[in-house]
Amino acid sequence: MRYRLNIDGLREMRERNRLSARPSFEYFYGHFMHSNPRFYKYYWSVYSFDSAKGVPTSHLCTSEAMERMSSLRERSLEYMVGNTKVLRLGSGIPIDLNHSRWVGYEFAPEFELDEDPLWKGHR
Repeated sequence: MRYRLNIDGLREMRERNRLSARPSFEYFYGHFMHSNPRFYKYYWSVYSFDSAKGVPTSHLCTSEAMERMSSLRERSLEYMVGNTKVLRLGSGIPIDLNHSRWVGYEFAPEFELDEDPLWKGHR
């Protein structure tokens, strides 16, 4: 399941942030990244008020998302970030692929076969 960013939620957080003693430009929801990049692949959505027609840049790989967030920070633009993690095939996690939990699950490609650029060891 992928996250959908909510413009009303961003506006509400933006107003709370404006009234805060310590304002921030970044809002995050989702999963923190696992220390072993071979276990999961992360898909990112980045939304900012400068996005065309309020449409987030979504399903970015980690490298693209970090580049986008860095660009927004440099321009002091507020943004919201969401991600979803997907278990990788060949990750070495001891799971029973025949278990009913994994029926219909869309696994991410193996780390070695993933063509996305690296960002601090993650793809």
